[in-house]
Amino acid sequence: MGDTMEKNLADATEQEKEAIKTYESLMVAKKRELEALTSSIESKTKKIGELNVAVVEMKADLADTADSLTEDQAFAKELEKGCSTKSAEWAERQKTRSEELLAISDTIKTLNEGTTTRSSSSRRPSRLQAPAALYRSR
Repeated sequence: MGDTMEKNLADATEQEKEAIKTYESLMVAKKRELEALTSSIESKTKKIGELNVAVVEMKADLADTADSLTEDQAFAKELEKGCSTKSAEWAERQKTRSEELLAISDTIKTLNEGTTTRSSSSRRPSRLQAPAALYRSR
């Protein structure tokens, strides 16, 4: 019975040593797994923080861009209004200029006729003819 007990004790001790070795190897593997998972969590947490910062920056950029778009659209409307006003002013200026040139031409013609009837004996060209030619060439 003593031999059996010693044998059982030796077997139990051997099983316990194997269980301890298995436990220790399992604990080493779990520690490595824990370190790997902790590292993964830390890197993902860091990435989430960076992405949150990027989202906030993009939202600020979006707000700035929307404000800029609104300003640009208002500026475009002002430009259209200004351009139409300037176009109308230019058309009026051209009309007035053509009327002035026509009046100047008529005046020169009238002055030339008056000069011709007064001095029909002299056939010198009038000095007023040169400016009229300039206005017509423009």
